[in-house]
Amino acid sequence: WVPIKGNDWYWIRHHIQVGMNVIVEIL
Repeated sequence: WVPIKGNDWYWIRHHIQVGMNVIVEIL
């Protein structure tokens, strides 16, 4: 993906949190 306005960490954390929630729901 392409970094947007230096909000890389925000998007990374957001996707990690969403991914973790999905994994928890699956488990």
